[in-house]
Amino acid sequence: MSDLRIALVAEGPTDKIAIEAFLSAITERSFILTLLQPEALNAFGGFGQSGSGWCGVARWCRSKAAAGFGSFETDPTMTMFDLLIIHIDGDVADKQYADCGGNFPGAGLPLNLERAMVTERVEMLEKIVCEWLAIREPGARTVFCIPHLSMEAWVVASLFHGEDEFGDHLESEPNLDQWLATLPLQVRLRKNRKEYSGKATQFTGGWHDAVRICTQAVRFNRDVQNCLHLFEIPTTSSRCPSTPP
Repeated sequence: MSDLRIALVAEGPTDKIAIEAFLSAITERSFILTLLQPEALNAFGGFGQSGSGWCGVARWCRSKAAAGFGSFETDPTMTMFDLLIIHIDGDVADKQYADCGGNFPGAGLPLNLERAMVTERVEMLEKIVCEWLAIREPGARTVFCIPHLSMEAWVVASLFHGEDEFGDHLESEPNLDQWLATLPLQVRLRKNRKEYSGKATQFTGGWHDAVRICTQAVRFNRDVQNCLHLFEIPTTSSRCPSTPP
């Protein structure tokens, strides 16, 4: 059986490491994850034409919409992939398009919703990503990955098995990357590729805790499983149970 082919559009390289580790807990099938955005570092240390962060994701999505193929999934550069994942962090709900530069127009941000309104914020962000892609809803092969407020919510849950000081407020807790970087040396995690790669196995092993604790991990787990089931691709659903939609 050939490897599952997965394309990823993400805010940054550490997000790619975490998502790849979490996918290893969701599917039993071997896969190759290709990071389409951000592009590899260029000679000047930047992340390609679109840049990184949520602005880079938005630019990349808009460029796909401008290509004029009618659908993100029918773009010839996308048809080789079995699964397409687009990631932004939930803190984008608090951003504004001016953060991306004066020549980057847009409406709808910030959302002006309380951070505790996790589900509502993520659902509205999904609509905004659809607007970037000029689609009404994601297709059968597309999954949105929107951890709230950041990928580090899932990282914390997976590393500490829910035994942390944030309780049920983990998904609304800001600056988790800074918190992880100030922990005692044996559990410290700084946000760089080397340290995230070193923890990847623990991310995979703790994914069931992230699903148990984080509502948006449940959503991602469910959406990936549903997509893979459409193509009769085995998942580890017994290990990572998902609540009904």
